[in-house]
Formats: sequence, C-alpha cells, structure tokens
Amino acid sequence: MEYLDLCEKLWADWKKGRLDPEPSQYVKQKFALDYLPEPYLTYGQGTDPLYFLATNPGALNDFQRRDLILKGQSAVVKNTALSYHELSAVLGNFYSSPDFRKPNSKSRIEKQFAIKDGLGKDSMITFESIPFHSPRFPNKDRFIRHIGPFIRIYTDALTRHLADKSVIYISGFNTRVSISKSEIGKSAWLMWIMKIIGLNLDSARLYPLASNGEKTTAALLVDKKPDGLFKAISLIHGSNNIPRDWPRMVEILKR
Repeated sequence: MEYLDLCEKLWADWKKGRLDPEPSQYVKQKFALDYLPEPYLTYGQGTDPLYFLATNPGALNDFQRRDLILKGQSAVVKNTALSYHELSAVLGNFYSSPDFRKPNSKSRIEKQFAIKDGLGKDSMITFESIPFHSPRFPNKDRFIRHIGPFIRIYTDALTRHLADKSVIYISGFNTRVSISKSEIGKSAWLMWIMKIIGLNLDSARLYPLASNGEKTTAALLVDKKPDGLFKAISLIHGSNNIPRDWPRMVEILKR
C-alpha cells in the first residue's frame, strides 16, 4: 500500500478503535493510541512544498482524544467525515495559529516556515517517523528493536514516499558529546532514520552551526544527490528543535 493510502486507512481504522495490523505490545505500552495519529501535517496548499520529517507528534492534547472527536466535542477536529489529507491541513492551520501555545513546538514550526521561505517553497509538509503521540518518547535504540509489524509497514511505505523528495529530519542530539559524523554513526536511531529518508552517511557532509568550547552543539548533515535532491538531518543538543542559525542552513541547502 502506498503511504498516503496507508494514512487514510490508519485514520479510518483509528476511528473504529482497531488498527490493522495490530501494533506490538511495546508500541501499545509506550504510545497513546487513543489520541489522534498524525502521520503528516500540511501547511499551505501549494504545489512545491518543502518536506520535513519529525520523530513523532509528541505531547498529548485533549482535542486529540478519540472519545471527544467521535462525540463531536473536539475543539479542533470537528468533522470526522474529512479524509486524513483534508484533516492534515486543518491540523497544520491550528498548529501554526496563535491558538497553539506550546513554545518549543511553535519555535520549531516558525523556523520551518522560515527555511521554507528561504528555499523559495510555497508550502510545507511535515511527516512523522512514528504517527502516534507519546507523553515522552521511549528509548529510541530500544524502540527500533520492538517496532512490530504496524510500524514496519508504516515506515516502509514512508521510505518509498520520500525516495524522490528532498527532506530534512529534525533531531535532538546527545548533549554529552560533540556532534560529529562518528558520533552520529553510533546512533542506531539516526542510522534507522537515514534509511527512511535515503541519506548515505559516507557521502554526507557535516556543517557545524554552533559550538560551546570544543563541542559542536548544532549542525546540519547533508547528502546531496546527483539528481539535485538533498537528504538532510538538522541536529541540535537537547530537544528536537531547529538550530538558531537556520539562515546558514538555507545557504548550505541552496548550494
């Protein structure tokens, strides 16, 4: 099944209260499956979007609860007859509006828009490597050992969907070490993400964007493809945000 069709099936199955295939027990324990899955979000209706990949939709909000959505009581998801593609635009409008008040998320989205504009794109789509919300993401290296059939099918479809697209994955990084290609290569999670977006670590170049003493604390890893596509990972110590020096990211990606 193609990725966009899989997302429509996920939305339909979730409303029925049963996902097919059933997620692994580990995924059931670590993620809030009663909250609206958000495999991708659409920001704007242009024809030349910039593509991002994030880890997962993150923290829980009441408007995402299945019981409220099915009762017509969600403050945001008011029409369950919408396709997921239509709903992704509703969600994108909300998350980019003044009504959404999560500071770290708002900061990240604002920088995404700035990068989009800097690269001359007319819209933006953010995909999620895992479509489910979680109060706190579990240990990532342990997670990829317990993904089960549902996540495997989802990420296989996502990998195919991203194959012909330039994409930026937004990632935090271990604060105990300097960001380097050798340290990146030690992360089973980031190596898994590289397979999804099609980034080859050997041919990629790392551009430092910030430092603290001898430590690189923010960087952009870029693999430029012969067909003009780029596969990139934005890395910053700490939380999943975008480095402050996003204008340099734009310069690098334009080269």
